[in-house]
Amino acid sequence: MAAIPRLSIGDLTVEELDLLYAIEVASYPNPWPFDAFRRELKLPFSRILAARNNGNEGPALFGYCVLWVIRDEAHILNLAVHPDARRQGVASTMLQNAIDSARIQGARILYLEVRRSNDAAHKLYEGFGFKQVGIRPRYYEDNREDARVMLLEIVKPGMP
Repeated sequence: MAAIPRLSIGDLTVEELDLLYAIEVASYPNPWPFDAFRRELKLPFSRILAARNNGNEGPALFGYCVLWVIRDEAHILNLAVHPDARRQGVASTMLQNAIDSARIQGARILYLEVRRSNDAAHKLYEGFGFKQVGIRPRYYEDNREDARVMLLEIVKPGMP
């Protein structure tokens, strides 16, 4: 799916935290605390990528992705899209940007956890080449649902 033309990706600013948090609350039954995002902005290994709306209609922030890069490993901790911007290529654009950012920062692998029941997310991640490598039993606090651990080899073994 092609990205919507009025979207741009960049690092989230402190001023955008309220917009991010509105998406978080609308997206998850057990949202992260607001201060967790504030702390993420201060961590040297963490980035919050913001999908901004450069157009005149719709939400100012389409979505966000929290990415950690520590040495040669990257981890997507959180990715969410505003309810009014879903199914328009926002998640795909953010995911590609997160993969590119991790690669540029030296990561060789990227992993994430996703609810076992979230078929749409599984399809998205598998479309980018992620493979399921494990299960985290009863990972989610709200309903004790299992998480699928998914992994993408950003740089294949033997590649520079």
